[in-house]
Parts: sequence; C-alpha cells; structure tokens
Amino acid sequence: MTPDNWSRALAQLLYGPDFLFVEEVLRIEGSGAETAMTYSPDHPILAAHFRGGPPVVPGTILAEQVCQSALLVGLLVGAIKVPLQSRLTRLAVELRSPAVAPCRVLATVRVTPLAPGRVAIDGATWHQGRQLAHVTAEAAFPGRRGAT
Repeated sequence: MTPDNWSRALAQLLYGPDFLFVEEVLRIEGSGAETAMTYSPDHPILAAHFRGGPPVVPGTILAEQVCQSALLVGLLVGAIKVPLQSRLTRLAVELRSPAVAPCRVLATVRVTPLAPGRVAIDGATWHQGRQLAHVTAEAAFPGRRGAT
C-alpha cells in the first residue's frame, strides 16, 4: 500500500471535513492499521463540546476515529466496495483517559470478517503512549454479498 492509495481511500469516505477523524494513514498491515488525527482547540466539535471549558475530545469522537480507520482498512484491502453504505450493529467503548487539544491521537485497528457483509472491529486510540479508549464493534454492509 502506498500513501497515494491511502489518499484515494480517505477521499472515498462519505464524511464532510468537520466529521472526518482520520487525516493520515501511518501503516497498513494485513487487516490492521494505524492512523492519526490532530485535534486543535478550535475544531468545531471540540469548541461545541464544553463551551468555555477545556477542549476535550469527546469519547464518541475517539470511537468514531477507530471506526473510520476500520472503514479505511476495508477499502484498502478490497473487503469493502464503494459507494460505502455501512451501519454499526454493535459498539462498546471503554474510555480510559481524556485527550485535551491540541493533541495528535493515533488509532490502531484490526478488522476481522465474521460473515459475508459483516466485520468485527477491535481498536484503540492513543496519545503520547497513553491509551485513551478501547473500542469493539461490529459493522454490516447491507446488500454486499461476499463483502466482509
């Protein structure tokens, strides 16, 4: 996989710029990946999270970063086709430590096929060697027979 492939896959995600939480793919190995996102205090979601308070990255956004990273893995290894229509069927998030902007958050993720059109996601987010959240999920891709 090359950075050019990563850029093309990022462009295929159906998110607007304010809801895209993967800005860089650091590595892809098999069905796993490491991605990164830099959060600034003036990001629209952080600015709205705690008005006048610390710019804490919401835990749901950390989970979203893991899930978007999993979508990228699926696109890059050819397990998911576009146009991308997926839905989470299960999500569990264990929040372990807050991330206060400015910060660069890494996401590690592994995608495991469960059945045609279904995958399991296991991932975590990290900042300066400290785990922020652990995420497990399952996703379905309706109408995608043979896609995993």
